[in-house]
Amino acid sequence: MLYVFYKLPKNLRLEMAVGFIIAVFIAVVIDKLAGKLYYDPRPFVSHHVSPLINHAADNGFPSEHTIAAMTISTLLYFYRKKFALVAFVLTVIIGSARVAAHVHSPIDIIGGLVIGAIAGAGGYYLAPKIITAFGSKKT
Repeated sequence: MLYVFYKLPKNLRLEMAVGFIIAVFIAVVIDKLAGKLYYDPRPFVSHHVSPLINHAADNGFPSEHTIAAMTISTLLYFYRKKFALVAFVLTVIIGSARVAAHVHSPIDIIGGLVIGAIAGAGGYYLAPKIITAFGSKKT
C-alpha cells in the first residue's frame, strides 16, 4: 500500500490518505458493532482443540486481521487493480491461516471480508467529499 501511495500523484495521495483514515474508522465501528450483535466462539474453544497461536477465548467474530487486510485490498483496488489482486490473495491466505490455526471459523473470515470491503469502499467514496468539505480541491 505504501508503494502505491508514493507512486500516486500528489492530489491522489491526499485522497488515498484521507480514504484510509476514513476506512479505518468505518472498519473499527462496524467491527465493534458486529461483535456485539453476533457471538461466535473460537474454534479451539468449541471444538476443544489447541490453537496454533495462543489466543484469548473470546468472541471470534469478525476476524480483525481479515478486516484490516481486506480494507487495504479494497482501497488499493480503486488506485491500482493489479496490486489489489495481490493484496486480496494475501487477504485470503491470512484468513485461511487464521482458520487453520483454529482461532477463527469461516464465518469470522467471511464477516471480516465483508466489513473490510465496506470500509475500504466507504473510505474511497467519502474521501473526496471530506477533502472538498475542508476546502482542498481535487485536481
